[in-house]
Amino acid sequence: TRDFENTYSRSTRQPFSLSYPRDCPARLQARRNLFLCSNACYLIKGLGEKRDGLKVVEGSDEEDDTFHIPDTWFHDMLGNMRERAIEGYGRATWGALRGFLTEVDEGAFKYQGGGALLSLESGRQLKSRFGGFADTLQEMQEYSLGLHVYSPEVKARIRAEGFKVCDEYTTFFNRYSRYQFSKKKQEEYLRYPPIVARSVIEELFNTKGIEEEEGRDGLSGEGTL
Repeated sequence: TRDFENTYSRSTRQPFSLSYPRDCPARLQARRNLFLCSNACYLIKGLGEKRDGLKVVEGSDEEDDTFHIPDTWFHDMLGNMRERAIEGYGRATWGALRGFLTEVDEGAFKYQGGGALLSLESGRQLKSRFGGFADTLQEMQEYSLGLHVYSPEVKARIRAEGFKVCDEYTTFFNRYSRYQFSKKKQEEYLRYPPIVARSVIEELFNTKGIEEEEGRDGLSGEGTL
């Protein structure tokens, strides 16, 4: 039996990660990274329990076609895969939301007719930020329905990062929502106050039925990532 780590080329042994064209939708990036992450977690928990490593046979029963995968290498490879997937999911989701929380120069605001309503140009700065944040969070909520993160630890890490974004959004919301930046659709732009945004994050991947089924047989159900 040959040693897998020393036999396969360096390029083959690089931790796997996903790459996307520039126009790839964020929702697709998020779902694919979750899928990759959960599969890595599943293998770590299942196959990774074989402390003497794994034996892989390729093509025939001849000894030259049999490789031994060391336990340490196996865990390191899957661990790197999981971490890269978590980072990729964060860029596609929390990173996108953070992009709308940039500071606006309030001192440069102009108003219509001397009243409280911001001018079109000034109001547009807040519309793009509040509207972009709300639309992105709503999209996350919709495409996450029915998805389940296999590892409770990873689920907690993903949500914890989301709560950090929610704290930043709370500061942003309290600072800028007091301005009247839309004449007719102010409530629509502000449809996700911080308490609602946090509840959305808390409910991500909340698929209790799948978790109960998984606890009974250890298998991933339909819609599980």
